[in-house]
Amino acid sequence: MVLIATDAEGHRCLEALHIGAPLIRLVSVDRPEASSSTHVLATHRNSYADQWAAVHNKPAVSHLWLYDCLKAGALLSPVEQVDDSYNLYWPFAAQAIPQAQGIQATLSGITGPLRGLVLQLLASMGLQVEKNMCVGTITYIVVRDVHEQSHKLNAIRNLPRGRDRARIKVVNLMWVYDCLRQWTLLPADAYQQNLPPEAFSQHTAEHPL
Repeated sequence: MVLIATDAEGHRCLEALHIGAPLIRLVSVDRPEASSSTHVLATHRNSYADQWAAVHNKPAVSHLWLYDCLKAGALLSPVEQVDDSYNLYWPFAAQAIPQAQGIQATLSGITGPLRGLVLQLLASMGLQVEKNMCVGTITYIVVRDVHEQSHKLNAIRNLPRGRDRARIKVVNLMWVYDCLRQWTLLPADAYQQNLPPEAFSQHTAEHPL
């Protein structure tokens, strides 16, 4: 059992993932036992937990790090082993991506703990996440399979060619991660195909935790 310190936001984060956590135990940074923690879960930079981590010289980590640790069944390095412009295992910026304000996104075909994670990542980007889709206002549909026969994707396919159909972008999961790495809303064109099987080893797997 590993002790991870966090604040109220971090506790809500774990609850939103809808997973058990036999590997770790979360403890509030305000409790004395937090001094024995190995990492600090901080949902955003400059959050209370992030500041506490800096004062106590402990690594601050994001909810994506926590998800990947639980998926792997082991503690991972708080530095991603990929060539990124930004390390997704560190807490995200507190401010939204500049272009994200007022932009709506929804999910299709993503289930289980991964769904909870992706919803949190979209919220961290500053997107307005909608459970139900309104064709007139939605901009992004994040999917596991771009060819799936879901209610949301079929609604888009049945739209007449025009402004709404051109505006709505169906994107795979890597669009979310790459937008976070570069802290910008990237063009959707490169993310409108299914990911190759090997891509699911990095963050995107839906293994039971």
